[in-house]
Amino acid sequence: YDILESKKGEIKFLGKSDKNIELVSTIFTEMKKHGINVEKLKESIDNTQDMYLKTKLNDIYILYKEYEERIAENYIDANDVLTKLAEKIDNSTMFDNAVIYIDEFAGFTEQEYILIKKLLKKAKQINITICTDWLENNGSQENDIYYQNKITAQKIVKLIEDEEIENPVILKEKHRFRNIELKHLEENIYNNKYKK
Repeated sequence: YDILESKKGEIKFLGKSDKNIELVSTIFTEMKKHGINVEKLKESIDNTQDMYLKTKLNDIYILYKEYEERIAENYIDANDVLTKLAEKIDNSTMFDNAVIYIDEFAGFTEQEYILIKKLLKKAKQINITICTDWLENNGSQENDIYYQNKITAQKIVKLIEDEEIENPVILKEKHRFRNIELKHLEENIYNNKYKK
């Protein structure tokens, strides 16, 4: 509220109403989760041709920059914890030769991908489970209940390849289903050519 109040002469679209405070807070959270810092936002503004979008982004930039400057000395935003962890991992021995399990995630934020990338270099082994029928993304988003999970799996596999990690192991056998009814449902729930 204080930042919106102090910057109201500089911003064009956002006022200091309670709705806008919540909106701005949500925007900051999303930007942090997806690795967009003040510098990246400024770069995006400079590369944007659409004046309407440029003006809106500039409002966000003014507020974001002020927010980051105000908390820099005395506070840590809860949304920065993973970023700070990723920055410190190289100097830590906590994860050296560790075996790490990352289980039951459907997707990751940019912050989390950066952290996984750092952990890949430190840990002895990282096991990531993603619930899907196979890794190849052959279906469409509307017809495949595992669509987002497959996108996540592809990003993880690419991350491993980019980091030149040796011996990635991809499990292809299904051990999940204890009965044929659940297996059948999983295979046919969105299938147009279903089997009874």
